[in-house]
Amino acid sequence: MSFDNVFSQQLLELSLSNEDFEDFHRERSILHSKVTTEEIQKLSIDEDLDLFGKTKYILKNGQEVQLMYLFENLHKALIGLSALKKLEILSLVKDVLVFNPPKDVNIACGKCIERLLDVGIIDRSLYVASCFEFTIRSLKTKDKEINEAWLSTAVAAIRYLNDDDKDELLNFLDDSVSLSRCTITRKSCCQIISHLTPYLPQDKVETCLMPKMKALCQDIDLDIRSTMCSELELMVDHSSTTAIEESIIPELMLLFQDEERTVREVGFASLINIVPKLSPGFIENSNIVESVLNFYRRTLIKKQSFNMVIAAKYIGKFLFYLKAYLSNENVEFFLEKFQALCSYGSMEATSSFNIDDNFLSFSGTSLQSSRGSSSIYESTAECRYWCAYNLPAMVQMLPRGTFKDHLHSCFVVLVKDNQANVRKAVAASLHVVASMLGEDVHFIFNSLKILLKDADIEVVDNVLTHLADILICFLHDKVSKILVPDLVPVMLQCEQELSKSLRWRIHEKLLSSMACLHQHLPSDHIYYRLVPVIYSILTGESKVLPIRLAAARTYLTFIKYNTSVEERTEMCKRLVTEFAQSPCSRSRIFFIQICYDVADLFSKSFFKENVYDTLMTFAADPMVNVRIKFCQILPLMKLQLKLPCDRLLLQLLEQTVRRIMALESSGEVSSTIRNVISELDSVRLTMDGIDEEEEDREKEDLEEKITELFHQQNRQEEHGRSMSLAERATAEKINPHHLHHTKGGRNRKSGSFSGALSASARETSKKLSSKSSLTSSNISPRKIGSTTTSKSNHSSFGSGARLSSKKSSTHSTSTKRPK
Repeated sequence: MSFDNVFSQQLLELSLSNEDFEDFHRERSILHSKVTTEEIQKLSIDEDLDLFGKTKYILKNGQEVQLMYLFENLHKALIGLSALKKLEILSLVKDVLVFNPPKDVNIACGKCIERLLDVGIIDRSLYVASCFEFTIRSLKTKDKEINEAWLSTAVAAIRYLNDDDKDELLNFLDDSVSLSRCTITRKSCCQIISHLTPYLPQDKVETCLMPKMKALCQDIDLDIRSTMCSELELMVDHSSTTAIEESIIPELMLLFQDEERTVREVGFASLINIVPKLSPGFIENSNIVESVLNFYRRTLIKKQSFNMVIAAKYIGKFLFYLKAYLSNENVEFFLEKFQALCSYGSMEATSSFNIDDNFLSFSGTSLQSSRGSSSIYESTAECRYWCAYNLPAMVQMLPRGTFKDHLHSCFVVLVKDNQANVRKAVAASLHVVASMLGEDVHFIFNSLKILLKDADIEVVDNVLTHLADILICFLHDKVSKILVPDLVPVMLQCEQELSKSLRWRIHEKLLSSMACLHQHLPSDHIYYRLVPVIYSILTGESKVLPIRLAAARTYLTFIKYNTSVEERTEMCKRLVTEFAQSPCSRSRIFFIQICYDVADLFSKSFFKENVYDTLMTFAADPMVNVRIKFCQILPLMKLQLKLPCDRLLLQLLEQTVRRIMALESSGEVSSTIRNVISELDSVRLTMDGIDEEEEDREKEDLEEKITELFHQQNRQEEHGRSMSLAERATAEKINPHHLHHTKGGRNRKSGSFSGALSASARETSKKLSSKSSLTSSNISPRKIGSTTTSKSNHSSFGSGARLSSKKSSTHSTSTKRPK
């Protein structure tokens, strides 16, 4: 049954009349506009024409929609054409422009010519011959969109013009800067003047462009004054000293004191940006510094609230550039008024500031009376935001050791501000402030704790981004070393709050930042306070993978810098038991991913002794995904080997690869191992004692120093215990033989670490071998000798596999998958 019949049947079932049915069917039908044969013929192009021919046809006879598409892709059509053909097409483009095309076509053509100039498809002669005249004419139009499109084209074409063309452009400026022209045309002249300055001789700049610049700076329209003011910075870069000092700076000083707020702000910003480009002698002899000081006095003392935001926004840059020209009294003035700006409109009490009564009355009574105005309230918040933004510049201006007296109180007020944007600005620059304070960095410790407890998660994010840099600054302060342990509860509380949110990237930042705490806290503190939290995150299945990987790297960092061999061994054994020996394939894959961080953090010898053998057991894993991950880590495993001492390990790895290629039944694993073989061939092995990497040598030395430090501490403790026992034996007349027996027992207990570690490793290897043993032989290598480096230097992840050239044993492996 057709659709109409089915639809009619449904309508009949609904008991609709014929009239209702017709109306309803008419409403649901799709009404197609009728296209005549003539319109179809107008849009049709001969398919036999080439690209050049189609382009010419559209430019001559094309419709608006065809011209729009052509101008968007004309730069592609002109590629590879000769100069003669390009000139022919551009002549047709000129014909299109002459006959007043529609607005959209006009704008598209302007953007097309600009694109052709930027790409370099057309040169100066082609542009001038085809479009330069129309560009000048379009700049005189009153349509804003057309003017802006062709203004960009004119700016892009200036560098291609010769002297005659530039003179024609100067004639256009002479006629357009007068007040008789429309505002849009006068505004476009501002950009043309600034971009034409680098391409004119200095005498022409002074005689032709400077008078026009002055006329536009004194224009009656505020948009034109602000636009010309923003272009002065570009003119300064390419003008002579005479033009700058006699023409540009005087006009800029007038704009800086303009009656309109937008013009004043642009003028102040331009002045601050131009100051570094001026000569020191000119700055000293001019009234620039005095004018800026007067501006701040009027703003802060005479309570000009509309200038508060401008004053706060540029105070840091101004003091950074002009500090050398300020007296001590002026510096004190700015510090005092900066404190006032920080409390401007803040809900925090201003009693901690030494501010004059005039400003207090302004920031209190006047503000409260205008609290109903949302614009006033937003301007006060913006003022405090810019104060927080400029805080590093203000700290840099302070003499060392005076932070507490001048800026600490206002810093605390900004940290406790009721606006989140203000607190975010403080948090984002906290690491810069900390690096500048030096020995006074402990004054911001409480503020750091407050920001980490902030209710706005974006504030916490800004702190965590550079938390490691902040904590490094605390290393240089003796007071801060005592305070850092108090930061641990705050970080743990922050971790709990982040674990409840969905912002896993911020949670990842926090866990990565915890890795640097080993520089500030003793190993016992980290082991009992932080390691349990990190381990619970590692074993938490609900955590996303980036969080678990960040926790794993932090966990490995704690292992690396832990000075207790027993604690290191216990932490390593946890990883092997929980992940490498886990019945869950995801956990075993996660262990393989952890091994990338092991190779990055530890030395090659550590990797071979503690990870290599455990990884080799995954070659016979029953899960395909695990074997794929094992194949992908093979190049990293090969990179850890050194010749000639690790030659047998290299042979074992190559034999394993060959057996996977020959006996692997999974197509995905076979495809992965084929892709990995090329990477394995490109790995360059280091020669032991010849071309060892400096980085690996430093890692190995650090591991040996940490282990030696542990043994040294044990010897000191044993010596102290022996002395106390000897004194007790003397006092209580205990048998010296009994004392000697006790001491020897303790030595045997501490000295049995290597043996217990080896036994644990052997037991772990047996378990792995029993689970993933192959039919012909065990894939996991046994210990094949010893090296000159003591094994007690490294903690164990699994059964060690350290090879030596003196002792060796044969290994037979099979890659047949277990059932």
